[in-house]
Amino acid sequence: MATREGRESLRSKEFWEGLVNEYGATKTLTGVDGELHNELRTVMRHGCTPRCSSA
Repeated sequence: MATREGRESLRSKEFWEGLVNEYGATKTLTGVDGELHNELRTVMRHGCTPRCSSA
């Protein structure tokens, strides 16, 4: 992965950029590490609960 081609094949920014811009996100699961990454994974794992869909 030390080559330019290798580095470019691991990029996800261009793939997610439209969705991120549409929702006005400032942080994404694929763009953060550590505790914040774990918190975002927890949110995504639970998804939409029956409680939030009845609102």
